[in-house]
Amino acid sequence: MQIHNVQQGTQEWHDLRATHFTASEAPVMMGASRFKSRDQLLKEKATGLTEEVTPQQQARFDEGHAAEAKARPISEAIIGEELFPVTGSDTIEGLPLLASFDGLTMMEDVAYEHKLWNKKVVAQIQAEQLEPEYYWQLEHHLLVSGAEKTLFDCSDGTEENKVWCWYYSHDDRRKQLIAGWKQFKKDLEAYQPEPEVIEARANPLMELPSLHIQLTGQVNDTNLVQYKADILGYIERINENLETDQDFADAEATVKQLDKAEKELKAVEKQALSQTASIEELFKSIEHIGQAMREKRLALNKLVKSRKEAIRLQPKSCKPHSLISVPPRNV
Repeated sequence: MQIHNVQQGTQEWHDLRATHFTASEAPVMMGASRFKSRDQLLKEKATGLTEEVTPQQQARFDEGHAAEAKARPISEAIIGEELFPVTGSDTIEGLPLLASFDGLTMMEDVAYEHKLWNKKVVAQIQAEQLEPEYYWQLEHHLLVSGAEKTLFDCSDGTEENKVWCWYYSHDDRRKQLIAGWKQFKKDLEAYQPEPEVIEARANPLMELPSLHIQLTGQVNDTNLVQYKADILGYIERINENLETDQDFADAEATVKQLDKAEKELKAVEKQALSQTASIEELFKSIEHIGQAMREKRLALNKLVKSRKEAIRLQPKSCKPHSLISVPPRNV
């Protein structure tokens, strides 16, 4: 194993991790991580783009590092040797593997991995049945270091809240881990990023005029003539030859606009009716305008729905995945 003179958490350390397959990534690659999918890891390795660490995550990391520093002397007493934080790498069967150890003995025959006090992990250690999320990382540690065993513990840095167990490599797990990384390497070399899809947004729509009517037994005041001309002119100009995504986005926005305008028209009609008896010409015009709005809205909505259904039924491309069996859950 080659030892790298880098401090964990520094930019040099991150750069080194970017060119290797790491122990913390092993559970992700094997599909056993709660926090990240294999596809996400492929994308990160291929593009070099990773999610930013949130302040909450960083606080948790800092708490874990502080507990680890306090727990190390206690673990050294259990092992009977001093432990040194180490970052090491090795090329195994063509795979560039890297591991960052919470501790490694001077002879590199015993590794150490610490987890912050967690009831779920405590229960697994006490039952001597680690879940894949943890044992794949430990298996990777032993593969890179060549160590005989790993002291795996969980604590808050005190002897009172500390449980531990020994982890030894399993031949079947090691074979699966190597096979998993080989398949991941192939998938990474063949990785093609999906093209970025820019969602079409509707262009700003014409502000529709507002209709007003005031009656006292007869029509005293209305802009109906101008309103009718403006609205029908606008409806006539609405594009129904939908070809591009932009056309469909505009059409969908227009459907919503016409639906709103229809409702407002009905409200004005109702308000006018409350003032006086029916005035035939007035309401015929309102009915004519409302019908024009409705027909255009329904026609556009039908086109938009057809487009969405066509997109939904388009076949989606699949990325290559390896089938990885999971061995029995024992330490």
